[in-house]
Amino acid sequence: MTRHRGVAGAVGVAGAAVTLALLLSGCAGDPTQEYCDTVTDGQEQLAAAVDAGSPTALVDALPALERLRDASPDDVADDWQYLTGRVVALDDALEDALDGTDLTAQDLVGLDEDEVPAGVEEADLVAVRAAAGELASTQTQQALATVTAEVRAVCGTSLTGG
Repeated sequence: MTRHRGVAGAVGVAGAAVTLALLLSGCAGDPTQEYCDTVTDGQEQLAAAVDAGSPTALVDALPALERLRDASPDDVADDWQYLTGRVVALDDALEDALDGTDLTAQDLVGLDEDEVPAGVEEADLVAVRAAAGELASTQTQQALATVTAEVRAVCGTSLTGG
């Protein structure tokens, strides 16, 4: 039986990797005005999520990510779909794990590897850890690198406006 990382570790790694990529993205270019407007409109929400430092920050920023996915140019549409899909998967796993409890996602983040709070099924925690692991995966990081480069090239800015 393989041991799964603690929720804090897996979600924290995912959040840190994505946060770093978001913060490092700068930009230069023009084309799709609708896309660039959507980037500009989402920068505040994405920056706030990153600044919060929460491992679940991307779940909080999901509406902005979905708008960007929907407005994205064809050449990066698959990357946006993959990236938002990983965040949706984490959001769904967290919702399932928390359903019927008074806990929050933050309560799960602080758990030790073998800790299972009352009212939460171990299988749901395993699903949260797996979703967080997928969010931190190389494939997700590659998708993020592609979309941040596109934003830089097309819109001349970063996803967080920083």
